[in-house]
Amino acid sequence: AVSQPRPSGKPKLDQLAAQDGLYTLVVRGIEQGAPVERVERIAVFGEFIDPYTQWEAFLALAEQPELEVLVSNTTEAGLTYQFTESSLDKPAISYPAKVAALLYRRFVAFNGDPDKGLLLLPCELIEGNGDELKRCVLQHSADWELPEPFVAWVSEHNRFLNSLVDRIVTGYPGEEAEQWRERLGYE
Repeated sequence: AVSQPRPSGKPKLDQLAAQDGLYTLVVRGIEQGAPVERVERIAVFGEFIDPYTQWEAFLALAEQPELEVLVSNTTEAGLTYQFTESSLDKPAISYPAKVAALLYRRFVAFNGDPDKGLLLLPCELIEGNGDELKRCVLQHSADWELPEPFVAWVSEHNRFLNSLVDRIVTGYPGEEAEQWRERLGYE
């Protein structure tokens, strides 16, 4: 499942859904001292959720027993604490508030089962990104006066990893779009 971080992201989410979740990645760089350029077709998304109009569907992801990993790439600006009124029943604007609400739904749905904690893998380019996400989630938990067993479950049974990306994926190659359409045979 894929969700959008900001209310203004709906056109991209709709575009991704219209192409059945498929997108093309062009990898360019140096591997083992030699230049490379290869095309990869990515097919990992099957569900597209706009949390601003589908908040309940977004939170319902937490109730899926097979859910194990939550990956984010909201940019550095998206991984910051912003005071938010309780967002358990209405869409949260900030990413950390969305995560707090999602984790709380999961905690409730599985009665605090230690095995239902998630691995959270933030890819935002800030030092200690997992630590920062956890700090923000715990701050929202305190702001919303969520029960102490939930706070303990977040801390003890969810893994907030600090990560760094191994490459930067640039945006859509507007100037080269026509050449790529010809080369690939699709838009």
